[in-house]
Amino acid sequence: MKGRLKSSGSTAKKGRLLKIAAGCLILLVLAAAGFNLTKEKAKSQETKDTAAELQEDIQKKENKGWELIEENPLKENTDTAIEQAVHDYYEQKTSENGFAEGYNNLTIYLKKARYEDCYIAFVKYTMKIKDIYTEVPGMETLYLRKEKGKWQILSEGAEDEILQEAEEVASHNDVQQFMAGVQQDYAGAVASDAMLAEVLTDLEQASSR
Repeated sequence: MKGRLKSSGSTAKKGRLLKIAAGCLILLVLAAAGFNLTKEKAKSQETKDTAAELQEDIQKKENKGWELIEENPLKENTDTAIEQAVHDYYEQKTSENGFAEGYNNLTIYLKKARYEDCYIAFVKYTMKIKDIYTEVPGMETLYLRKEKGKWQILSEGAEDEILQEAEEVASHNDVQQFMAGVQQDYAGAVASDAMLAEVLTDLEQASSR
């Protein structure tokens, strides 16, 4: 099915769409890499305090064999509390950005992290971009940790140890196959929507100048 945009004809409209696509492309590049956890250090004192608390609380029982695919296979989430936490995360994410109307068709896959009550989540979604008909498949990697009976999500400002855990399990073959499937879905969406492909191509050319 070919994509469609609401007609405008104005230069300002085209500029706005390119900005929308810019944000989208950044997201998709991260999604294609399959790892959306930033390696930048926390800049605010609040984030540093949160990281310090995490380090203090991380003295928990270690999940034996968490780094081995045989003992820690990728599994689809069945925990309703985790599902709600992830849905809340994407609702907030939608309200904070200026280009996505929503993240739909959320599917959550989990691998155990190093410590108990912690998971690395690989979340597949389709993102609806404003004024673009076709929803764009993507994925994001999140770190889930239970605090006082409630699941918390860390996606930015994470400590190096957490990042290393995510990288370790993301290298497993089952995760790599999952990522490849998302990339294939993304390529199919772009191929089916000429307008989406055109906007992304224009943006790529503009960024290379």
